[in-house]
This record gives sequence, structure tokens and C-alpha cells, in this order.
Amino acid sequence: MSSSEPLEKVRRDPHLVLSRVGRLRRIVPGIVALVFGLMILDYYWPNPLESYCLMQLKRPAMARLTNAFEGADEDFRGREGFFSVVSFSFQTETGASVHTRTRKMGEALPDEWLYDETGRIPVKIEYCPLNPNWAQLSGLRDRSFMAWFIEDLLLWVIPFGYVVAPGIWLLSNGRKEVCEAKKAPLESQRQELSPYEKQEEKVWVFGWCFGIVFAVFVFFPLTFVPGVLRLSAIVALLLPFLYARWKLSKMS
Repeated sequence: MSSSEPLEKVRRDPHLVLSRVGRLRRIVPGIVALVFGLMILDYYWPNPLESYCLMQLKRPAMARLTNAFEGADEDFRGREGFFSVVSFSFQTETGASVHTRTRKMGEALPDEWLYDETGRIPVKIEYCPLNPNWAQLSGLRDRSFMAWFIEDLLLWVIPFGYVVAPGIWLLSNGRKEVCEAKKAPLESQRQELSPYEKQEEKVWVFGWCFGIVFAVFVFFPLTFVPGVLRLSAIVALLLPFLYARWKLSKMS
């Protein structure tokens, strides 16, 4: 497919681009790509704002250990490495109860932490008052501002550019298609959608709704939502999508 072919399609069918669903089709993929990219970035690279707050604004607190884990995984370059994660509960200076966990650390944990089942082991932590969910074990990240600037901020900018580029490209390309469609004659822009085109838009809407909800329930541990309710929501969106696809196949 040549690079000019999508624009030729826009010039032929501007009413498809300028419909409500048509505009969504040029916005939603870019937004989803941006959100997914930022999630990957947050998973592999510490947020520089978070690390700065824990370096400059940290408050000490005593927490109660709820879980500790050690394991091995691969980084974005495919290299294996050791990591540990600690979960704990504590109260802030204002009395708010917080349950959170550290980011992946390279420190080995005491054996009594790994095999504790009581949930009563006290742990010294530090948290950020601006966002108490940003917390760490005491004694970590005692670095200078220059070390934070080089190790966290500068090294974060490069992957940030990589992960947001696809979403920005999709949004930019969608904007170009809308601008091209607006240059078409008014009678082409106001043309009514055919029954097949309307059904095709329904398939797109149901498909994206199902995909987004499915991804949220699979990749996010929403423990406050019962499993039966999550499964019901997925099925409730899957069935209309399959029915819309079936009707579209009958119309082709």
C-alpha cells in the first residue's frame, strides 16, 4: 500500500472520516497507544518525579510487612536480573491508612520476611507526603541531586520518547485524515452512511470496548471488583461484538 493511498480513501469517503465514530477511530487508537506506552515506561523505569519526592520530601514511618518476594526476570533488553518487592501497610502523618509496595529492588531480603505468615513484622519505610503510595524501605535513594538528574531524569527521557512516539504518530495521522476530509466538497462530507458502513462502525465500537475492558481486567489487579462481575462484563461486551460481526458478514 502506498503512502498516498489512505489519503485517497479519505478523499473518496470523507463522510466516513467525519462521522462521530469515524473521528473516534482516529483518536482512540492513539490514546490507547499512549496509555499502554506510559504503563510500560512506568513498569521498567522509575518515575523521576517519584524518585525525586522520595529523595527530597520523604517522611519516615513504621509499617507492617504484608508480603515479600524475591525472583528473577528480564529487563527490556532481555537481560536476566535479580529483584525483590516488599508490600506493607502504614499510617501517614495525617492518620490515613495506606497499603502499597516498593518498586523492584536489587536488594536481598531477610529470610524471616520471605517466610512470614503473621503480617506483624515492623518495617522502617519512607514515603512521599504528596502521594503516600510512593514509598520505599528506609535508607534507599540517598543520592545527590546530580545523581538523580543523570540516573533517573536523563535516562528516563530517552525511553519516554520511544514509548510515546507510536501514540503521537497515530494521533497526528488521524488529525491529517480529518483535515483532508474537511477539504472535500460539502456534499461528500454530508453523505449519509450506508447500512453496511453503519454496521461496520458498530463492529468497531463493540470491538474496542471489549478489547479495552478485557485488557483492564487482565493486566490490572482490580481486586475490589468480584471475579464474577468482571467475567460478566467481558461476556456482556463480547456477545454484542460477535453478533455485530455476524450481521456484517451477512451484509457483505
